[in-house]
Amino acid sequence: MSIYNLIYASTSDYGVTSSDNTYATARSGSGLVAGGTGASDAKAGQDLLGGATYSIGQAYVEFDTSAVSGTPTGSTCSVKNTAASGAGKTFEARVSAWTSGTASWVAGASLSALSLFASGTGVSAARCTLTGSATGYTQTSSFKLLICGADQTNNVAPVANNESILCVSADAAGTTDDPYIILTIGSAWALVGVSNVVEVTTASHALVTTGISGLASGDLLVACISSRIASATQITLPTGGAWTRVNSAENNNTATNTSATPTGFMAYAIRGGSDPNLTFTHPTTPSVALGVILAYRNVNASTPLDTSNAVTSGTNVTAINVAAGVTTAEDDELLVCLRAGGQESTMTVWAAATDPTTASGATTTTGDPAPNAWTERVDSTTVTGADTALSVFDAVKTAAGATGNMTGTASQGSAHVVVTGAFKIVAAAATFIAKSYITTQAVQRAAFW
Repeated sequence: MSIYNLIYASTSDYGVTSSDNTYATARSGSGLVAGGTGASDAKAGQDLLGGATYSIGQAYVEFDTSAVSGTPTGSTCSVKNTAASGAGKTFEARVSAWTSGTASWVAGASLSALSLFASGTGVSAARCTLTGSATGYTQTSSFKLLICGADQTNNVAPVANNESILCVSADAAGTTDDPYIILTIGSAWALVGVSNVVEVTTASHALVTTGISGLASGDLLVACISSRIASATQITLPTGGAWTRVNSAENNNTATNTSATPTGFMAYAIRGGSDPNLTFTHPTTPSVALGVILAYRNVNASTPLDTSNAVTSGTNVTAINVAAGVTTAEDDELLVCLRAGGQESTMTVWAAATDPTTASGATTTTGDPAPNAWTERVDSTTVTGADTALSVFDAVKTAAGATGNMTGTASQGSAHVVVTGAFKIVAAAATFIAKSYITTQAVQRAAFW
């Protein structure tokens, strides 16, 4: 019943590399060499080798989309990068009728004429996820993409040997390293925005929606608060009745050492024609507290919250691994996970032990929640008072079931509170019926009207 159609690549993928001491010549195609087949990896992007030779790669990937029905509203292309490079560079997946060998090469000046299926930022030695609106997608028995660096499209020469990725070639086993695409059919989770973080040392904690643009009636508002406070009493919700507590863990602790233990709190509201009351009340004046609001679209407004959990870790912990996971009842639920820190510690990665296991990368407040992958939205710290930290992550769990423990890495040892909420997608998504099957070339999940 998922609206996210996951399709792994066939074994026909490979790559072509062009090289020359003149960038314009390399960008157009020179000394073309085909490779990246079988167990090899295909290069995508640009490098400057030895300060003299421009090396440009394009990777070609094919998918069987014959079982997909309906018009996609969103698209994802995900490839595993085995290189310790490419971080921060933009990569593109463009629709291409590539054939075989070096004949598949597309000159840089011609790339912009190919429909842009998805684009995104590279991650060093990790899975790179590109997203888009499925532009150029047409229903065929096979669907081909060309993956390249955006700099080749935009005629921007590389300046070092660290601007490309190596795409893992498909082995047709449907492993976690294989390239895949996701075609979203129907309404999907959308991030409206993330507010400014509000820090207080008073009992009254007025959060804001400043920083979020385009809020509308029916949007899901999720409030996340981390505090250091001498009380084990719950935060009081704003007056007006709009807010519902998701879950929380209250800890009476204002220590400033590795035994520091925070309080973590999450609540949600369905927005009406205007913002609800945003002032939460701490049971007593906190040493310090941080709060933020995240806004999402396409929630099931009649029954927004499916399930939740809240757990406090042990003290002096940097490697977080706590039973704060949930078991979702429906496909395509939005997971929002709050990590409150006892010290002013930042987070580097976040994941679930079972599903979704794809860890978060750098913090971003743009881009919609990713199916089967985590995105870090907030990573805020303060050294005021007893210190605290607030991190928030989201992901879409496309298949109902258990997430397993929540895991992450903090920059400093302390205790951590982890609160997880699972929210249901708009009921209209239930009109899709999912079908799963296995072929010798791919593992696919397809949705039908």
